[in-house]
Amino acid sequence: VDVPISISTQRARQTSLGTVTALFSVLRDLPDLASIHVRPPEAELPAHREEARQIIAALDAADVRPAPVAGSLDALGDLEVLYNDSLLGRAPFVMLTLGAATSESSDLAAGTPQNVLRLIDAIRSVLARPPIVASGRDAASPIVQAVAAAAGEHIRVGFEDTVTLPDGSPATSNAQLVEHAVRLGATLGRAPMPPDEARRLLR
Repeated sequence: VDVPISISTQRARQTSLGTVTALFSVLRDLPDLASIHVRPPEAELPAHREEARQIIAALDAADVRPAPVAGSLDALGDLEVLYNDSLLGRAPFVMLTLGAATSESSDLAAGTPQNVLRLIDAIRSVLARPPIVASGRDAASPIVQAVAAAAGEHIRVGFEDTVTLPDGSPATSNAQLVEHAVRLGATLGRAPMPPDEARRLLR
């Protein structure tokens, strides 16, 4: 399938940081980009700004673009430090990932309309250049998509974010979730980005 490939560098506690950084020197087929967390996306997962520095160095050596993740104002503060240290110059976009509206199990801010707009404004004030790609967890997914798309940002969706459609029924495939996002974009006069255009964004 002709689409850009992204992988996560998020490790479990039983996986060493060295295992993650070494991955990009042994993969036969490298991804186009890799997401980087500076704060734990879930309470049981490790993530830290100083770990992110080492991961970014491994990505640079492999010519893989970093995709930094912001899910809270604290995380954005960490990304600002990395940006000011010239470590995010190759990042094609910032991933804005918000949690479920009632989630307290991670560093992610709740995916409310107010938080979406607040964090978009905060990202713009700190990291003015990169575009934003927004997503939300669970029931917050369609809320984040709608608000971010209306604000002119990019959106993404898939089983990594949610397993249900906006009406609460189970999704049977990633395609169903994407089709809803495409319909949402159409109501705002926005079309899905084809693979060649997505690759131009990455580069």
